[in-house]
Amino acid sequence: MGRGYHVRGRRHGGRRIVRDFLKGRRMMRRPETPNLICASHTISGTMPGKPARHPFAERVQAVAEAGFDGLTIHFRDHQHLLAGAADPGALRDCVAAAGLTVSEVEFLSDWHRDPLGGSVRQAIKTAHLFGARRINVGADLAGLNIPLSDLVEPFRRLTGAIGEAGLTTALEVIAWGTVGSVPRAVDLLGEARGPAGLLLDNWHLAALGGGPSDLPDPSLVAGLQISDALRMSDHPARTAMDATLQRLFPGEGQLDIPAFLGALWSAALRCGVTVEVISADAAEAPVRHCAMRAADTARQVLAQATPSSGKAASHV
Repeated sequence: MGRGYHVRGRRHGGRRIVRDFLKGRRMMRRPETPNLICASHTISGTMPGKPARHPFAERVQAVAEAGFDGLTIHFRDHQHLLAGAADPGALRDCVAAAGLTVSEVEFLSDWHRDPLGGSVRQAIKTAHLFGARRINVGADLAGLNIPLSDLVEPFRRLTGAIGEAGLTTALEVIAWGTVGSVPRAVDLLGEARGPAGLLLDNWHLAALGGGPSDLPDPSLVAGLQISDALRMSDHPARTAMDATLQRLFPGEGQLDIPAFLGALWSAALRCGVTVEVISADAAEAPVRHCAMRAADTARQVLAQATPSSGKAASHV
């Protein structure tokens, strides 16, 4: 294992100690509980678009100590680590030694310009290195309202390339722009040339003002993300694009996350649940604090969710 990319305690049975610790934390979960995943933004120590502040090994260690089952990795973070002379095998071994898996690679947002470009190739390379199963993508994050018809052919080529690499595309429903609703996302999903599904973030769906009747069939879902917030009607931010950078940890706001998870419980069991908290407060906090807080609050809302809770209550 390369220097600087190990979990603490690698000597004298350190790997076994870490895994035994994780086994103890996970045994406390109720049966049939979804895998819990920590998003890259939650523990990066920076706001989106900037290199992670915390060293990779410290992030992995923090996620493992918090009892997560896995984590996500942003392909740009991987690029940044490689630019700093990190050994790819050491990065992969660091995750494995902590008893974690990488569930997905974040996040392609400019694919409509070049669906076979360098960012897509790097995301695929990152997924193959860490053994991730899917790549998360979004459309029109700048809110330019690109015509949906202009995204169809690029999306076909993107999903075809990702599918040929043995991976699944997860298309996120964003609270603004071209794919700013579940029906529009489903329409675009129908054009996929490779395995693809929806990535549903309860924050974005709440910002869109939807309820349980707006949720798609769980079979269409490839990934779930959770965080909390004030309702947009009570939020001091002027736009959803501003408010998305002021999220709270699960259960610390006004959103009904148990209802969201209950309505999509079969998808949660199949795909896992990713905690994605984006805020300046989280970015400034110690990485272990963020990981532990994310895991503990997520377990609380998971414990409140049942397969039927989402059918009668609004998730917003």
